[in-house]
Amino acid sequence: MLAQSDILAAGVLAAAAELGLRVPADVSVTGFDGADLHWLAPTLLTTVVQPSEAKGRAAAAAAMALVAGEPAPDVLLPVTLRIGTTSGPPAT
Repeated sequence: MLAQSDILAAGVLAAAAELGLRVPADVSVTGFDGADLHWLAPTLLTTVVQPSEAKGRAAAAAAMALVAGEPAPDVLLPVTLRIGTTSGPPAT
C-alpha cells in the first residue's frame, strides 16, 4: 500500500492492526513525505523522502507565475527512498 502522505500511511498502519493484518508480513505500507513520525516508534515507516522546503518554494514560484499570467515552471525535485520496518518482500 502506497499512501499519499506519511500521515495517511500511519492511518493505514492503524487500520491494518485493527484488521489483524501483520505489517509487513501480510501487507507492506509506504508513505510519501519523509515526515518525522516519532510517535510510531519502534515502527519506522518506509517512505519516499522529498525536500519539503524546496517543494514549498517551487509551489510558491508556480503560484506567483500563474498570478502574473505566466505559465508555471516545470520543476523536478530529487527524492530518496528510506526503507523502514513497514515494507517487505512480495508474497510468494
